[in-house]
Amino acid sequence: MRKPIQLTCLSLLLSATTLPANAATDITSENSANNLQAEISRVQIEWQDPTSYSDVRAANQSRKHFREKTFNRLEKHLEKLASKLPDGQTLKLSVTDLDLAGRVWPGSFMGLNTAGDVRIVKRVDFPSMQFSYTLVDAQNSVIKTGEEKLRDLSFQDRANRHFRSDALRYEKRMLDDWFGKTFKD
Repeated sequence: MRKPIQLTCLSLLLSATTLPANAATDITSENSANNLQAEISRVQIEWQDPTSYSDVRAANQSRKHFREKTFNRLEKHLEKLASKLPDGQTLKLSVTDLDLAGRVWPGSFMGLNTAGDVRIVKRVDFPSMQFSYTLVDAQNSVIKTGEEKLRDLSFQDRANRHFRSDALRYEKRMLDDWFGKTFKD
């Protein structure tokens, strides 16, 4: 559902570059479109059989919509991380499992007066992600490759630079740590 909105925004940015070149807003729009295009091409993610993932379960929305929204947010975060890579390099991931921090429980089981479900985050419900990755250069030559089984067992014990209101803050920090260790300068 969200992807058409992204494509529309990208189309609007790209169509804004067809205005007269002497306008200051055109330069800004063109730079934004170029930056957006560069970010999009930095990461390619294949979500393999997402219906079999350990836990990408919604609390109060359709599973498909929640899954798409979650994947979209993680893709954007990885695009942001990949923007630190040298020009021309692309990170390709093939994700085989994802387990979000916490567990979804019926609200009534948790003593809440609601018919809906809630995600409760406890120490034993740590985030994890399993994937293979390949870093390639502009000629599609492999620079680095590997398989990862990320788990953040101490996800609640460390400082997190992501906002508390970000539902994926633990998963994003786990990816930050992996990216920093794997692609350090």
